[in-house]
Amino acid sequence: MQHTHILYFDGECIFCDSWIRILYKLDKNKKLLFCALQAEQAKKDIGPDLTKSLHTIVLREQKTNKIYLKSSAVLRALALACPILKLILIFLILPSSFRDLVYDFVAKYRYKLFGKKELCAVDSSLDRSRFIVK
Repeated sequence: MQHTHILYFDGECIFCDSWIRILYKLDKNKKLLFCALQAEQAKKDIGPDLTKSLHTIVLREQKTNKIYLKSSAVLRALALACPILKLILIFLILPSSFRDLVYDFVAKYRYKLFGKKELCAVDSSLDRSRFIVK
């Protein structure tokens, strides 16, 4: 299966790192690539405005270049990674302003609750070809 989407995340956030590992393991069809927002490639792909705010997870569909942010990105990434979880897309009927309230709350306190690391390093047990690190 060809990678169809790229998920951009805060590469210094321990919570985000755990979330990416879960998606990586769920994504048996390898639809997702992963890239830290701090990577130069992220700036090229989605622009400096979106990479400035490390509180926003970004999902980009490679074919159409369509961008999904925050809770929309999370829900769609889960559905892509695990077909059984496609039912989670029903939450898209809720207004994004409501869904993003929950997302923003978690984003605001994630460093306090889970911590922060100095740099994004791809675990050697993971397939490095699924991570954009430059």
